[in-house]
Parts: sequence; structure tokens; C-alpha cells
Amino acid sequence: MKSAFIRLSTIKEVQEFIKIVSRLDFEVDLKQGRYRVPATSLMGIFALDLGELIKLEFDAEKSGVVTRFFAPFIVEENK
Repeated sequence: MKSAFIRLSTIKEVQEFIKIVSRLDFEVDLKQGRYRVPATSLMGIFALDLGELIKLEFDAEKSGVVTRFFAPFIVEENK
């Protein structure tokens, strides 16, 4: 499992993020504090605090794909 921190500050960013995630053929989760939600869940994303960083978790083998598609949202990448 690999992770990166992202920021989703606006509704438009959330919509764009979900559009990208929906095209993937693997699972991506979002985690913040004790909450973990599927990255495709609009309601789940809005349950998170969008004023804070969100941890994006994904399969390490998909790292290149995630970095390429989510570059506009990534604030900090965990190795």
C-alpha cells in the first residue's frame, strides 16, 4: 500500500477527482483521521474535512498511474 496527501478545496475539484477515479480499474481509498471512504463516493468525500489534507491510499504497483492522473491534487507524496 502506498499513499499521498491530496487537497480537494472546491466542489469543482471534487467533481473532477471523482471523474478521474471512476475511470480507474483499481480501488483507491481516502483516509482522514479515523474515517476511510472509497474515493468514488461523493457522499464519503463530503463527509471528510475538505479544509484539511486527505490521505489517498492505493496499491503500490499503481503508483505511476496515480501520480500521473492525480498530480493536480497531490500536495505531498509518501514513499
